[in-house]
Amino acid sequence: MVTPPQYQLPGPGSGEPVESKSPSEWLLLLFWRQKWVLILAMLVAGLGAFAYLRVATPLFTSTSKLLVRPASTIVLTQSQGGPSASNAGNFTNTQMEVIRSDAVLSLAGAMLTENTQTRGKVPTRTQALREVIDVELDRNTDIIAVTSKDKSAAEAAAITDTVVNAYIKFATSRRDVSSMPEMMQRYEAELAAADKELKKKQEELQKLESEHGPSIRQDERNSLEQRRLDSLNSQLITTELELKNAERDAGAARRALGRMASSRPAGAADPLEQEVELGIASPQEQQALRLEILQAQSQLGELQQRYGPEHPSVKTLERRLKRLNTIYLLSIERREDTLRRQTDLLRTQYNEAKQEILKLNTHAYAYTVARSEMDKLRQIRDQYDAKIREMKLERDTGGISIDVIDQARPAEKPALPDHRKVMVIAIAMGLVLGMVLAALREWLDDRMRSANEIRSSLGMPLLAVIPQSSTKRSFSVSGQRVLLDPASDAAEAYRALRSAIQFSAPAGLRTLMISSPCSGDGKTTLTTNLGIAWAQSGKKVCIVDCDLRKPSVHDVFSMKTTAGLSTLLSGRSTLENTLQHTSVGGLDVLPCGPVPANPAEILNSQEFGTTLETLADKYDIVLLDSSPVMSASDARVIAASTDATLIVLTAQSAHRRSTEQTRDALESVGARVIGLVVNDIPRKGAGNYGGPRSMRTLVPGLTSQEFDVLQARK
Repeated sequence: MVTPPQYQLPGPGSGEPVESKSPSEWLLLLFWRQKWVLILAMLVAGLGAFAYLRVATPLFTSTSKLLVRPASTIVLTQSQGGPSASNAGNFTNTQMEVIRSDAVLSLAGAMLTENTQTRGKVPTRTQALREVIDVELDRNTDIIAVTSKDKSAAEAAAITDTVVNAYIKFATSRRDVSSMPEMMQRYEAELAAADKELKKKQEELQKLESEHGPSIRQDERNSLEQRRLDSLNSQLITTELELKNAERDAGAARRALGRMASSRPAGAADPLEQEVELGIASPQEQQALRLEILQAQSQLGELQQRYGPEHPSVKTLERRLKRLNTIYLLSIERREDTLRRQTDLLRTQYNEAKQEILKLNTHAYAYTVARSEMDKLRQIRDQYDAKIREMKLERDTGGISIDVIDQARPAEKPALPDHRKVMVIAIAMGLVLGMVLAALREWLDDRMRSANEIRSSLGMPLLAVIPQSSTKRSFSVSGQRVLLDPASDAAEAYRALRSAIQFSAPAGLRTLMISSPCSGDGKTTLTTNLGIAWAQSGKKVCIVDCDLRKPSVHDVFSMKTTAGLSTLLSGRSTLENTLQHTSVGGLDVLPCGPVPANPAEILNSQEFGTTLETLADKYDIVLLDSSPVMSASDARVIAASTDATLIVLTAQSAHRRSTEQTRDALESVGARVIGLVVNDIPRKGAGNYGGPRSMRTLVPGLTSQEFDVLQARK
């Protein structure tokens, strides 16, 4: 078998595998090919959105902003410092759920029904209100925004105001104030005693300063024991205040448990207390428990009013509330014991520090003790005063403080539907739908409809495009258009292809195979016209019909088929007897001859390689018309023996998958594919240069239509 010359063609024609595209590049090419599908899908989606905006009912929104804060140290303040950020967030989220609850919305519905201005105009049922009410939390603050929507701006504002008022009424009506009068009297009595004792200590301190002021102050500045005494005094005050708070909380929890257990027979054991683990809860856990207890109390009151005290739901909630109070009481008692031990220890250390100062200076000791006790009394007095204010606030507000920051107002223009948002969403959905349709269309119909699409899909150079014939011509006329119609644009395209091959292929190109993926792509017509164009340039050209399954070159030149390539390779004829001359000077044809029974074996023989070598030495260029690549393996056998390969495709009917398989099949056998030729490109108009309007003259002196008539008569 002949070995083709060793040379390298640039790019995809080098015989190396074509560089595969990345997924992103492949998608871009796919969407570019199906760009009209994308545009149409987005246009339809945009028109649908426009139609929706024309018929959609405009809705107005109205928003009221609330700042909800805890008012009682029992509920929201820790025994050490203020409430943590996480607990504050939990409280705010809890209040948002309260606003969305059935209890608040049913109360709001009743208020809207009683209002004569909104009766019959706005929804009053709980589920209907839940659909028009939206409760959101500002990300950067703890402000709750309550928003409602309605066809009327005034009614939307009325719904928002009513829901906010219902929430305020619900929140301030659910409270446990049974123990508040007793606690307030106790704190007021302790406040009066602290004021009296504080006044007494102030007088004692002033007396000591007037009698021994300079020496007392000098000794104080130089005494380390004094600083230690001050630190112990501060710790002792803080611990004692925490102990008092724990005692108060424990008392309230005991009274709550006592009321709940009043229905239990005397002496009966409570199995719930045996299940509760005894542990010390942190202040944060105690606060969360208290919040849960308050919520359960609110739900219990609502269920009792709705179903009565003997309903199973009420009993279940009572057991849950009792368990929560038991856990809360046990944790408070444990904390109370711990604080009591800490207080006793600090008091002992404080007394020891006072004795140390007494040894150093009697006057300084008296002054220090008086000042420390006065500071202690002042802090205790301030704490009592703060407690009384908080309890009054809790009594008036039910444990929380609700401030309406922004009142709901009627909106000036509708907020829904949002035209910009609807159009953006519609176009985005149209784009997604268009992408899906484009991919589906690409999968169902992979035809390549333009030369640019073919070139971008295959990643190979496009050497020429052959325009579609303006009139229906016979096969013989189409195969000799360069000869019969030399002034046509098709003839110019064939000559341009000849030049492109000469300039793109390196020196040494002697044998060129021309094939196509499937039959009907016009490879034979291109081969004969290219051979004529090459012969007219002064080259000696031989066209070999290697399509041993369905030969057709002899039909173009009206030649006999008694002898040809098949008889030559089988040894029944010689090369001189099988070569036939044409009317074109310098152009010879080696027809197929009789169709053999084993085309692939004949083409894969040593005789075929020897014949190619002989023809390559005798002619300047040998053009081989092979069978389609996807129909048989003949083309791959021939491509492995030739210098280069040219693939011919038909516009509007070339399939991407079959063309890619053709390229890969040829390159798998080492074929050097130099490029593509696209056949039958549709004309854009009839007035182009050299178009059919010019009625070009055929050789010798006949128009193309007249020539076709003569051929038909023959």
